Formats: sequence, C-alpha cells, structure tokens
Amino acid sequence: MYIKIVRHFDEVTLFCSLQGFIFSTPCHAVFAFLNPLLIGVIQVKFQGTAQSPFQTSLPSMWAFLLATIIYCFAFAANMRFKCTRYSRLSGHVAFFAGSFSSISLVLVLLPALLGRLIFAAWIILPILVARNFVQFICLWIYQRIMMLIFKILGFWYRFLDEMLVEEQLEYPVEIIIAN
Repeated sequence: MYIKIVRHFDEVTLFCSLQGFIFSTPCHAVFAFLNPLLIGVIQVKFQGTAQSPFQTSLPSMWAFLLATIIYCFAFAANMRFKCTRYSRLSGHVAFFAGSFSSISLVLVLLPALLGRLIFAAWIILPILVARNFVQFICLWIYQRIMMLIFKILGFWYRFLDEMLVEEQLEYPVEIIIAN
C-alpha cells in the first residue's frame, strides 16, 4: 500500500506573486508617516514643561522603542526573504510591531482609561491574524497523524497478507472441477 499526501498550493506563493512581498509599501508607508507625526505631537504636548514623556509615560515610551526596533528588524527580514514562509512570518511581526509602536505613542497622548480601551481593541488584531496560523498548525498536525495512521495500517495490512500466505501454504485447498 502506497500513501502519498499531496501538499496543497502554497498560499504564500500565491500571495507573494500577487503583491510582491507582504506588507511592503502600504504598511511601511503608514508607519513611516504616522510615528514621526505622533512624535511631533508629543513634542508639542510636552513643549514648555519640565517633564518629558519618559517621566510621565515610561512604559509606553519603552514599549515604543522596543516595538520600533523589532519592526525595523522584521521589515528588513521581510525584504531579505521576499516570497518565502519567513517572509510571511516576518511580515506579520513587522505589522504587529509597527502597529504596537504607533499604539504606544497614542497611549502617551490619551488619558489612561481611553488609552487602555484602544490598547484592548488593538489586542484583537493579532488574534484575528493568528487564526490562520492556528489553522495551519492544525492542518499540519492532522497531516502528521494521518501519515502515522496510514503507516500503521500499511504495516498491519502487510502483516495480514503475510499471515494469509502462510495460512494458505499450511492448509492447501484442492479444487475439483467435475464434468
């Protein structure tokens, strides 16, 4: 018994062939425009005061810096790998990190309660994108389980065939054809 599991057409290849590479220009342009704009607004807000955003909103500012660094590395990886599985992963990481850097800057400008509400709404975004990843993992696990089952069944059928052949050799059956 020969089992062949055929891989479906890779949606990464289809997506990359249609759009170049994931999140290339549109998202990068948004983050490249939005973050400097928000930094300028924060500078205007804190202009003439003795405090800086690092004194009043330290967690948000550190989150912005960390997210921006992750975004830069992920975007560079996305450009480097072009149309591979790594491109899709790095594209999603760049998207999440870029949006998180923008959200972190918005949190500095808003009151705490409204900022938390916006951050909670942002949390939904990775969950929606992760749905496809979870489906991919479930499909991968399903394929591995099915391959294992088919290997076990193949071994079992081979074992049964050998037993039938041995059984037939032990008890020969004569067929008499009468005219």
